[in-house]
Amino acid sequence: MADICAFYRDHADPPHSLCAHPFEARNVKTVASIIGDLDACEPHVAKGSPCQVPYATYTLATCQTGALSVTVADPFLAVS
Repeated sequence: MADICAFYRDHADPPHSLCAHPFEARNVKTVASIIGDLDACEPHVAKGSPCQVPYATYTLATCQTGALSVTVADPFLAVS
């Protein structure tokens, strides 16, 4: 998970980096990032630029019932 988060938060090779931010002559921005943990059946979603917001972990119950069982604990946020 840490490697994938770092990959999505990478700013290498601008303006073609995965984590995009607007700058002069280019009005493009990353607005969300989704990582699927297929073993645990949990999607991890960053609403906004992944370098600036934590990934929220949704459970299968959250997806099926709309219950509020979302965990926002992103130990990888410091890795950018």
